[in-house]
Amino acid sequence: EPWKAGFYNIEITLEGGKKFAYQWKPWDNDLFRASGIKTEGWMTFYIPLTSFVNVNANDSEKNIPDVSKIRDLFVAFSNGAEGATEIPSHYVALDNFRIVNIR
Repeated sequence: EPWKAGFYNIEITLEGGKKFAYQWKPWDNDLFRASGIKTEGWMTFYIPLTSFVNVNANDSEKNIPDVSKIRDLFVAFSNGAEGATEIPSHYVALDNFRIVNIR
């Protein structure tokens, strides 16, 4: 089944507890939105760290200030709240998470 609903919540936590989050929906773009995404093998994706937003209410820091302070990575699948699109099957394998600081 092509993947065309739901998303992965990806959170990065820094030393001191600041959290930055991103909702990963690789099917939600002009190429895959109508048909969904389906591969015949591994596919590499990258998410720029600038896409992660600060979830700390009283913190003006917009982006991850220092990748050397990253301590935790949390990934969880969600199909949204009430009234979400049913996903008949979801076969996804995630591995090899890397955080690369490119300057």
